[in-house]
Amino acid sequence: MNLNYKIKNEEVDEEIKKYVQEKIGGLVDQYLEKLDEKINIPIEVEIKKETHHRKGNVIYTEVNIKVPGKILRASTYALTVQAGIDEIEDDLKRQIKKYKEKKESKLRKDWLKLKSFLQGEKRE
Repeated sequence: MNLNYKIKNEEVDEEIKKYVQEKIGGLVDQYLEKLDEKINIPIEVEIKKETHHRKGNVIYTEVNIKVPGKILRASTYALTVQAGIDEIEDDLKRQIKKYKEKKESKLRKDWLKLKSFLQGEKRE
């Protein structure tokens, strides 16, 4: 897993980067640990300060996780980076679970097809 940061109009210190690593990196480690591709999963984190709809300064946070065959993306507007990361963590957790269930379901279906094919050969 490698984290790439894209930061615009905002000061991001090591404490925030550590927080992102704990939350998002921990999420990937926890839910995608059985995938062989876990080591090479690129994660892009974009953080920028905006004046969204003239409500004052808000922080736009976006996280993209590239997994085989799909990009998991979540973004939010919040008052702090930590609040944004917490919201994104919940959304990404849901997306990762869905991706993992789909992948496991497809593997199970493929194994059942292979099993029935091999059993059909044994009968002949």
